[in-house]
Amino acid sequence: RVLFRSLSGDRTPVRELLRDVRRSWHLLPMLSIRDFKGRYRTAALGTAWAVLAPLFQGLVLALVFSHLVKIHTRTSYSAFVVVGTMSWSYLSSTVQSSSTSIVDQSALAGRVYFPRLFLPGMAVLANAPALVISLGVAILVSMMSGVTPTLRLFALPLAVVISVVVAYAMSAPIAVLNVYF
Repeated sequence: RVLFRSLSGDRTPVRELLRDVRRSWHLLPMLSIRDFKGRYRTAALGTAWAVLAPLFQGLVLALVFSHLVKIHTRTSYSAFVVVGTMSWSYLSSTVQSSSTSIVDQSALAGRVYFPRLFLPGMAVLANAPALVISLGVAILVSMMSGVTPTLRLFALPLAVVISVVVAYAMSAPIAVLNVYF
């Protein structure tokens, strides 16, 4: 009972919150670029690490399941596994990093005012370039494994946008809950 009393406070109208988001929208790309550079600055391979780790994981899974387990499909199983592994890697790493973003970035949040829900969005957008590069590499791997590109390839940008929206939709509520619990 005391816990809930300490969590209650003045309520801000939704209209005012949306106005703050619209006014501060220019900060989100700037914060995302800062987070992207900071995340891969200390990695030995730099930004390539974001692409190579899921690529190797997908290639190992494709090798194991297509040659050792002998799964046969009409299309290239390795292309399917590499694309799926890279997409899943983006989603899982984004939700993991953005779910604690409000707590992790509390020093930044205490210095200057901006909508706090930008913090999970910052992590989501910071991982998006790695997703785009990964899917480009996945297309190359697919073509090397014998898959011919079709008109469905033009739906890839829509799939990237949906992935970003789903990642944010999953991580924002988790980040807010992480602050309280």
